[in-house]
Amino acid sequence: MSLADRLKAGPPSRRTSVCTVSTVLDQLDPGDADALRTMLHPESGWTGTDIARALRDDLGVPTTSQTINRHRRGDCLCNHAATTGADA
Repeated sequence: MSLADRLKAGPPSRRTSVCTVSTVLDQLDPGDADALRTMLHPESGWTGTDIARALRDDLGVPTTSQTINRHRRGDCLCNHAATTGADA
């Protein structure tokens, strides 16, 4: 497929309608969820890479720093749903 064909076809749909970080927060026990929310704060000193590594190593959550940073910027699906009124 050429790029021109891809352009005509339109952008791919998103894999899921739920933010990965939001899903993880909903599944954690309250103590770990609070810890993750604190780590996600931009001034926490934790990088997206550090958070993703902690989630993978400590909790077995398959995630990447890109996912963490997207959530931090508000470019994730949970923020999109909140601003558009869509269900997430």
